[in-house]
Parts: sequence; structure tokens; C-alpha cells
Amino acid sequence: MAKSTKRLTEQQRVTGALALMEALSASPDARLTIEDACRVAGCGDADLDSIIDLISTLADREGGTRAIVVREQGCVRSYGTATHMLPLRLSAAEAAALDHVLDTLDIDDDVRERIARALLPFGWREPSTRLIATTTAYGACYQLLAEAVRDGVRCRMRYRSQGERTARERIIDPLDIESTASGAYLIAWDVDHDEQRRYRMERIEAVALTDDSVEHHALRTTSMRESLAHGGETVTISFDEQGPIPVSSWAGVERIEADPAHAGRLLAQMHVTARSWFFDQVLASRGTITIEGPDEVRRACGAYTRGLLAEPRPSCA
Repeated sequence: MAKSTKRLTEQQRVTGALALMEALSASPDARLTIEDACRVAGCGDADLDSIIDLISTLADREGGTRAIVVREQGCVRSYGTATHMLPLRLSAAEAAALDHVLDTLDIDDDVRERIARALLPFGWREPSTRLIATTTAYGACYQLLAEAVRDGVRCRMRYRSQGERTARERIIDPLDIESTASGAYLIAWDVDHDEQRRYRMERIEAVALTDDSVEHHALRTTSMRESLAHGGETVTISFDEQGPIPVSSWAGVERIEADPAHAGRLLAQMHVTARSWFFDQVLASRGTITIEGPDEVRRACGAYTRGLLAEPRPSCA
């Protein structure tokens, strides 16, 4: 039987407990001799009880079932399934999804590689095996912001709004991260403006944790339309529903009705927070979207178009 000349460290106890759980899971009758248990756990008989006690503190989080590992009749035996260590096998679709997430999130390289080695099939991370295109929907600061939301830490954030060329610093109390069909958003309390704001994750350029905790603010659940209505300007448009731009699906569009001035067309009010995005959609519609008002927005669209035409075009030489 293995002998121990000194007490195990806490890390050695944890390592031994995991090894013993794995061996008990693999055993047909969930039973090992005392000698085999000591050999697997890397301990002597005197330390085996402390390892068994450590395993016995575990419980199934969903069902509440506690791990039961005991010595009996010269053996170590486990009862129930709370100590079972089952292999995780991913389907091709699950592996593709995991590979995609690993490349999208801003996590440490060594953590990413450990997860890949443990869960992805051999050779999966070769470029030729990628099944999902890379996306930056969650941006480079997801991990840090998720920790800030969980721990309640105030942040300094550099954020570039739609149409801005450079990012501006904001002091925020992060509240939640929301995923929608159109992208991922950080819901946070803007400390300087003293109100809840929504920030598109992919436009967050940098985040730094401060030494301050967040001030408590109740998360106000708002739809994308309500958020746009709060922070945007109201524009009236006429559009062809069969045109190349899916206007009816825009979050900021409301009050759609038949256009009395143009047969076969629709009239709608919409909330616009980024004029450059809106003007690009109008131009891309090839005349199927018309700005009815306000006049100032219509003139601004004309100026925006003339500015695009005046920009020098790249040379093919």
C-alpha cells in the first residue's frame, strides 16, 4: 500500500479527489480496493479519508444530490451519480459553434487553447475546417464587461457612436449584456448623463475597471424601438415595400400606413439615431425610399450625397 511521508497540500488533495472520482466513474461497480484508491489518488492511507471527505462536499447543482463515497469492507465505493465524471462529446454542429465562440470572445490565448484541446476534435482548429464565419458582434471587451456586470464594478469605456470617426470616453455602471437579432448591446448607466443607455458591443474600443463599485440602478427593460425613440429624431419616409431595403423590419419604424399621395406606397414615421446610417439606406434603396420630412433632414441627406460624390475615387493604376 502506498505510504505518505508528509501531509498533502490542498492542491494535491483536489488533484487526488478528481483522479479518484474519475477512477470510480470508470469502475463497473463504482468500487476500488483501498490500495488502488491510494495509488490513483497519489496518497497514503492516512490521507485517503481527507480526500473522501473533500469529494463528499460535492452536490449536484440541479438536483441537489450529494456525492456519497465511503470506505467499506476494504474498498472505496461511490453511491449514486453525483460523483460520476462523464465524457463530453460534441456533435459537429456543437464543435463548430464552440470554435466560433472561442475566436469571437476576448479570452486569454492559453485558456482558449486548453478549451480547444479538451473539447474540440483533433485538427478542428485548422482554417480549412472552419464552418462559421468570424464575427465581431460581441467586440473585444466582452469578457471584461461580463465580469464588471457580474461583480458590480464601475468602468471607463471608450465608445464610438455611429457616424463618429473617433471614440469618446464614458464613465458607466454596466447593468446587462443583451443579444438581439441585430447585434449585441451593453446596457449601462451613463454616469455623466445620469440615465440608462444602450451601447453596441462591437463599437466599444476599450474598457478599464475603476476602483469604484456601481451605484444601484434598476435595470429598465426597453425594446430597441423604445431606445431609438428616446435617443433619436423622428423622420417621416415614404417607401416601396417591395424595394431592395426591408424598411418594415427596422426597429425604429412605427405607424406604417398607406401613403395617400403615392398609390402603392407606404408612409411611416421612424426614429433615427445615426444619420449617416439612415442616409446610406436611402441611397442604397435606389429611389424606393423618399424622405418626406423634416425638411432639415432632407437637406442634410442632399449634402451628405454631394459629399460622397466629391470624395476622390481610388485609382486603378
